[in-house]
Amino acid sequence: MAGHFVLLDWLDKVRICLWLHQIIIQGTTETIDPHLHVGNRIGTKDRLLYLYTLDGKGKGLSALGIESLIFQHQPSCFALRVNDIILFNASSDYAFSKSRGFWHPERVERYIDGELAGQVAFIGSAMTRKIAHPILDYPLAKAALRIVQPIAQRSVGGEFLGPLQQNESYHLSHMSDRTRGAGVIFQQLDDEVRPIFDLDAPLTFEDVDTSHNGNAGDILAQVYRFQTHLFQNGGAPVGSEPAIANAKSMSNIMEMTNELRAVLTERGQTSENGQDFVTKAF
Repeated sequence: MAGHFVLLDWLDKVRICLWLHQIIIQGTTETIDPHLHVGNRIGTKDRLLYLYTLDGKGKGLSALGIESLIFQHQPSCFALRVNDIILFNASSDYAFSKSRGFWHPERVERYIDGELAGQVAFIGSAMTRKIAHPILDYPLAKAALRIVQPIAQRSVGGEFLGPLQQNESYHLSHMSDRTRGAGVIFQQLDDEVRPIFDLDAPLTFEDVDTSHNGNAGDILAQVYRFQTHLFQNGGAPVGSEPAIANAKSMSNIMEMTNELRAVLTERGQTSENGQDFVTKAF
């Protein structure tokens, strides 16, 4: 297996393991049903990696952003700091397929209550067959390495979703592993987005000055805000009127909490009751 796959698969594994651990630590197992597990979440959804380098001689290993309430409800984005390297990682339903020209649903619906509670539905289909530049429509800070990988998702019966179940010319020409529904790696460079067809080829690291790379606090704030971005695009709530009203109220609280975390982090501050107070308050 190519090194790119190994690293992205490993980050999927670490992110979900940290999520399962965190909901136990925070005591939210009664309100959050952990239906995701390591075995069914590795390499199954679009994913992203931005690699940041820091100035200094930092030592240690830490996970960033995993204590937020949004992460507990949707483990889509976190960062892993290894000494002076930060791996900013995200993965979510069709988050990057559209800009890579891949098939994607026109609308996503999220069931709030009833028999389908916790599940999502993909409505309609669209496909541009064009690689958009820049790689994201969200302003992440420039990193030394910026890559995304679209992943074809499967139905409950195990078949790939989308036109002709991925047996379509554009998909076939931009697949790195058809058995997994895995697209090629797409790398963001300053002047283009480049598909990487050779998974054994080394990736180009770009020069990044400190004014664009940011510091650890800036990147942590970015984790919180990108969590919110993915959460807001995670599907329109569907269900009974009271359930939808409650879901929207809780979403507002979680989004405001994440923004507060981001602002405090940028200022190098925490709440008077400590780092985890805002999450535990709700």
